[in-house]
Amino acid sequence: IREEMLRILKSNESFSELNEASFSILEEIRHDFKGFKIDNYSSDRPLIIKEDKLLIYTFTGTKINKSLSFLFNLTGRESSLDDHSSSFEIDKSDFKSLLKDINSVYNEIDTYLINALDENESLIGFSKWGSYLPIKYQAEILKERYFDFESAINFINNVNIVLIN
Repeated sequence: IREEMLRILKSNESFSELNEASFSILEEIRHDFKGFKIDNYSSDRPLIIKEDKLLIYTFTGTKINKSLSFLFNLTGRESSLDDHSSSFEIDKSDFKSLLKDINSVYNEIDTYLINALDENESLIGFSKWGSYLPIKYQAEILKERYFDFESAINFINNVNIVLIN
């Protein structure tokens, strides 16, 4: 759905369903993304460089964004997720180094999930009976229902960062 949102933002398409206020908001957001040349809606993503931060718009689903946030935090880099705008603000750093670190922590994701569950039992709180399971199964439930690490890794390894022209 969010990938389609990016396509709509980059198009000039009109929608008869929109009232005047909605059309105005769409045009305002389109203006914000106007300078980004997006050729491939499945991999091209806008990046804004601020003074000491990077703002990347993922246009991915909530589970992928939560997974990316978890992975960013595991690398020790400060990041904040705004799921409403499907964007991350991360410390300005070498992006290739960040990718390497993300892939490294992903290889040990089960261990990190078990540690997170040890530190914060409420992480499994969305699952009615999950807290009664052995911790390794709790980690599996998190991977299946709360996170989507495989899609997050696929996204981060195939993303094409696009800067404003």
